[in-house]
Amino acid sequence: MRVAEAAGPLGPTTAARFVELGALDVYVLAVAAMMGLIAVALWIASGITDRVALRLFSLRYALAMLGWALAHPRAMGRPGDVPLVSAFVGIGLTLLTLCALERYVGRLTRKRATALVVAAVAAAGLVTLVLRFLPRDPRPLYLVLAAGMAYGAVAAWQAARHERNVGHGLIAAAFASYPALVLATLAWSPDLPGHELGYVLALPAIVIGIAVLVASLVRFGHRLEAELARREAAERAVRELNAGLEHRIAERTAELHLIVDGLEGFARSVSHDLRGPLTGLAGLARMAREALARGEVARAGTLLEPIATQADRLVDLVNDLAALTRLQEQPPKRERRPMRPIVDEAVAQLALAPDTAAMLQQVELRVDELPAASVDAGLMRQVFVNLLGNALRFATQAAERGAAAARAAPSVPGPLPAAPTVHVGAATEGDTVSFFVEDSGPGFPPERAGELFRPFARMHAEGLSRNGIGLSIVRHIVEAHGGKVWAESRPGQGATFGFAVEGADGR
Repeated sequence: MRVAEAAGPLGPTTAARFVELGALDVYVLAVAAMMGLIAVALWIASGITDRVALRLFSLRYALAMLGWALAHPRAMGRPGDVPLVSAFVGIGLTLLTLCALERYVGRLTRKRATALVVAAVAAAGLVTLVLRFLPRDPRPLYLVLAAGMAYGAVAAWQAARHERNVGHGLIAAAFASYPALVLATLAWSPDLPGHELGYVLALPAIVIGIAVLVASLVRFGHRLEAELARREAAERAVRELNAGLEHRIAERTAELHLIVDGLEGFARSVSHDLRGPLTGLAGLARMAREALARGEVARAGTLLEPIATQADRLVDLVNDLAALTRLQEQPPKRERRPMRPIVDEAVAQLALAPDTAAMLQQVELRVDELPAASVDAGLMRQVFVNLLGNALRFATQAAERGAAAARAAPSVPGPLPAAPTVHVGAATEGDTVSFFVEDSGPGFPPERAGELFRPFARMHAEGLSRNGIGLSIVRHIVEAHGGKVWAESRPGQGATFGFAVEGADGR
């Protein structure tokens, strides 16, 4: 009577059912509600990461929610469910779960999906056959579903080995809990009714959904961190590139300014050095013409030698400019060669010119044994021609000035001026060989040694001038060989010009 009163309009039969089975039905509806919440959460998460996979999982839990809501007719007042239908629904949900998992871990292909469908159809046929002999016993069905979940655990574990720290291991453990619970329950409670085992297996299904949701958010966080790191690295690279470009532009601009300044200075120096000999030639030619007009043939003849000297200066200048141009147009052709024959060729070339031939007669030239080096023979001969010509010129001029001073003051006691000397030598250090040309000329201020290798640089010491572009050509040739040049001197004690290149004897 109390039951009927409590039931009210529902009637005593329905009220009695709620009193008797209320706890179980609340559990079933709670499971259905949990499935629905997981479905909604997965659908929302699919908006930010793993769109297709999470929506497949969401669909799976939405269908599970409907199944649980309709599976217990005692709460709804409907007929009981048919085991064969439950088998097909369970296998279908498992197939959907495995497809979603394969998509989530990035392994779902047409071939793999086909294999899963074939396996599901085969499982459905097997369960149908079993249910004909064991009607309404769902335990064979749960074993088939457990096998499917075990496959999912293996797939998630393999994904965890390739992509670490993104939750794949958690998913693998959740999937493994399903077959573990099935086997444990069947082992410990073999007489447990099949529908009660279904109630128990709702828990690992919920755990799988939560694990997938948590893992997807963890993986999204890792991807977000990686994307932020990638963007920061890209921005840093862009900033460094911009800074590097600005630095290179500034360097290039400074280089261009130096080039422009150098070209302007070069043009001024060339015009100055050309103007001097040309002016001298013009003046001497006029003087010779005037002497011839007056009938002074002998006087005109004496002007021919200085005219030839000025012309030779112009020829030397043009040759040096041509050599500098050729050097800038093509790199040196280097071969390992002995250096003594190259020096001998340079001396022979100097002996062909009348002025340097006369200097060679006056100077004591000493050439040491020289090691081999990897050089362009033609260019290196030009180096020694320029260095030896420079040394001969200033050694003889210094000797002539000393002799003139001695003749001007014969009564002043003192040693006789020494004969001018030029010394060619070398020194080896590892794979680097250094060559030098030393003269007994007037020398130059040591603090200005670097200026000598600039085009048309001029150094004055004791009334003598070192000028032209010969030393500049030496620097360009040596640097084209990957070497370096230097000059050493103290005023009144001669000068030493040297260079170093790679490839000494024995290398």
